[in-house]
Amino acid sequence: MANKIKGITIEIGGDTQKLTKALEGVNKQSRDLQGELKQVERLLKLDPSNTTLLAQKQELLSKAISNTKEKLETLKEAEKQVQQQFERGEIGEEQYRAIQREVIKTEQDLKKLENQLKETNNKWKETAEALDKFGKKTTEIGKEMTTKITAPIVGAATASMVAWKEVDGALDTIVTKTGATGEAMEGLEKSFRNVTKTLPAEIQAVGEAIGEVNTQFGFTGEKLE
Repeated sequence: MANKIKGITIEIGGDTQKLTKALEGVNKQSRDLQGELKQVERLLKLDPSNTTLLAQKQELLSKAISNTKEKLETLKEAEKQVQQQFERGEIGEEQYRAIQREVIKTEQDLKKLENQLKETNNKWKETAEALDKFGKKTTEIGKEMTTKITAPIVGAATASMVAWKEVDGALDTIVTKTGATGEAMEGLEKSFRNVTKTLPAEIQAVGEAIGEVNTQFGFTGEKLE
């Protein structure tokens, strides 16, 4: 923050304090969020479609936007008070201009963050559509393999080779990843069982996929499967 506004004192919620003190919390959070965002951005350059990184970026940007809005509200209230102080001759013209610049800068920062979030949401959409297309193709392949190869093997081996603990472990994975309970978990379990019947894959892998796709995209039912 510009040195020119360090001496400005304002009243926030009935508490008179230095403007820099009033903004201390949001400024610290802003620095922390920006630092973490830079780490995520560096990794996304190497893996632009990584769903975990995209989710982190989305969450961090949302927090940064909320934090910046809070800062902007404080600055706009401060600008009103500073204008009154300037008109009474209690502060100099340089300080008045400085607070105006700080408001403009924060508005620009907010707009930039909102644009970044919009771009990230679009990237999510592209990734989701790609996964949806991949899922449809995989289902077609899986059905063909089930009919020609897997069905006879599974029919003979399911009872003896697929231990309940494997299924139980996969369901635990879904619960861990999604936090689902009650009817929501019943729906995910149904999808899990449908997928394991039609797609040749390890039980645990199906559980992890069901949990991950539901968590990242919110898909349920046939779309999830």
